[in-house]
Amino acid sequence: MSANVKMTEDHVRQVLRTIQALAQKQVLIGIPDATTDRENGGAVTNAELGYLHEFGSPSNNIPARPFLIPGVTKSNPAAAVLLRQGAEKALDASTQPDGQTGKPVDASLDRAGLLASNAVKRLFTDDNGWAPNAPSTSAQKGSDRPLIDTGQMRRAITYAVVKKDGQQNDA
Repeated sequence: MSANVKMTEDHVRQVLRTIQALAQKQVLIGIPDATTDRENGGAVTNAELGYLHEFGSPSNNIPARPFLIPGVTKSNPAAAVLLRQGAEKALDASTQPDGQTGKPVDASLDRAGLLASNAVKRLFTDDNGWAPNAPSTSAQKGSDRPLIDTGQMRRAITYAVVKKDGQQNDA
């Protein structure tokens, strides 16, 4: 017994392009580095402060108060759901006549980036297990809450959708 199969549309190339587009993008979460003129007394950047606090500095008596890695890790399950939904929509769109496969991919990457950056920001106020400020630090800033003074570093946390070669996504 033989079965007759008739192909009416071939979407293999479109689906492969969609998969390739998915594989070429990534979401980066963190604090963008700003250029400062250190030799002429330039200020420490939020990115440098973030690194210093993420890993600590025993030589400067600064305990580690990790926020970036734990925040992103905490958001991973929900971000994976968003990314899967975006991939499914993109693959579905790739089989449509004018399928715009990039839009669902970019939208899911943006949603995952926003989710993760907000999870990182929440660690500044959630029960995070950070070492408390030293009494001298609390007296100087008028608060005993670690890493919260002006809120500038927390506000600097963001995300970017980039191509894996490091170039900003232009979609």
